[in-house]
Amino acid sequence: MKISVVITVFNLERFVKLSIESVLNQTRKADEIFVVDDGSTDRSVEIIQSFGQQVQLIRMEKNSGVLPAFIEGLKKCTGEIWTFLDGDDIWMPQKLEKVERIYEQDPDVMMVTHLHQW
Repeated sequence: MKISVVITVFNLERFVKLSIESVLNQTRKADEIFVVDDGSTDRSVEIIQSFGQQVQLIRMEKNSGVLPAFIEGLKKCTGEIWTFLDGDDIWMPQKLEKVERIYEQDPDVMMVTHLHQW
């Protein structure tokens, strides 16, 4: 199965590097990673671009909110599994591996959700 990741960012220069790294460091690698910048005015775009071709940057013309940013990312996804991450959050290393396993075990699954750790 192909897994797409959408990360949304708005003025998160303090966190976005760790967020992207948590996706890149998965035990099951993502097939494509889209980072949607929702009109940031800080150094977020510069930090995102520092990852080069490992991520695909999508820039919103102006800040529109997290839902429109996610929708812009979804328009680019080509995977069978779509995953979402806020640019100030991180994933545990086995997240994509576990999500993929659930979808493989039951083809009728439409959505996977889970608890978070603070």
